[in-house]
Amino acid sequence: MKNILIIIIALVVSTSTFSQAPMKFNYQAVARDIDNNPYQNTNLGIRVSLIRGGSSGVVVYSERHLITTSDLGVFSIQIGTGTVLEGDLTVVDWGIDSYYIKVDMDPNGGTDYINMGV
Repeated sequence: MKNILIIIIALVVSTSTFSQAPMKFNYQAVARDIDNNPYQNTNLGIRVSLIRGGSSGVVVYSERHLITTSDLGVFSIQIGTGTVLEGDLTVVDWGIDSYYIKVDMDPNGGTDYINMGV
């Protein structure tokens, strides 16, 4: 009985030592124009950047997504699955600092981005 308990504890400890942060995470937003109207069923270019240390800190990762909004202007992406522009999401050390998400949008679906906020 004691051997079984030791084996179970060893399995739990060894399993937990291999855990790591996911290589993607969900992000959802509503895309709106300057008059606060949603971009309905519109193809947009979205650039997402992870910034370390504050809202005006250092960009450690950036990627691009081409999306189509819903009837209400809603879009969903998985950060970590876009076209990488800068950095490597797998080497971001989430435990050393605060990270912020900066979102830029091109309403024409290209790469002429407008900063939507951090």
